[in-house]
Amino acid sequence: MELRKVAEKTYYIQNPTNIGIYKIDDETVYLIDSGNDKEAGKKILKIIKEQGWKIRGIISTHSNADHIGGNKVIQDRTNCEILAYGMEQCFTQFPILEPTFLYGGYPFKDLQNKFLLAKESKVVEIENHLPDGLEYLALKGHFLDMIGIKTSDDVYFLADALFSEETIQKYHLFFMYDVKEFLNTLQQLKNLKGKLFIPSHCEPTQNILPLSHIYLIYMQKKR
Repeated sequence: MELRKVAEKTYYIQNPTNIGIYKIDDETVYLIDSGNDKEAGKKILKIIKEQGWKIRGIISTHSNADHIGGNKVIQDRTNCEILAYGMEQCFTQFPILEPTFLYGGYPFKDLQNKFLLAKESKVVEIENHLPDGLEYLALKGHFLDMIGIKTSDDVYFLADALFSEETIQKYHLFFMYDVKEFLNTLQQLKNLKGKLFIPSHCEPTQNILPLSHIYLIYMQKKR
């Protein structure tokens, strides 16, 4: 994990699932997602401590285990709040719902792994809890009620709305809760204006048009 500053108040930790950080004052930060497991959470806590910061909250873009896996250990050690939106609130608070939803019934043991099953944490609805300087935007399609986060520095954290071209070419098949909404989100992203865009699973970019375009072409080929 490597901490990178990208704007006055905005940082991210480079990781298989990138972790956003927003400073609301000199000592206090909010995280955007928490990594894929307890060990990721511990590493995040170590980085935060080294900077002399305190975590006030974690904003979960969506409830996939690789985005909320560090929630419990961080919340247990800092008593921070965890914010989620819509149906993602339920799945973040009760992570057994993710493998249950994917399987269509109580998940057998092999589905109860860290890639699909995070630890439970206490969650509040993002409305009325989001700090000044942060906004959320709907990024529907990939999962139930996935959101992105925009910081006051005009930096966007885009969760799993986009993947790198290398990832697309490698895996080809991606889980999409709602294909129609996913395509709508891609069209929405093409018109988004910002200084920097940070998807969860690829390098930050100042221009998301190429990634959006690649994905749209790929989706059309597969239809």
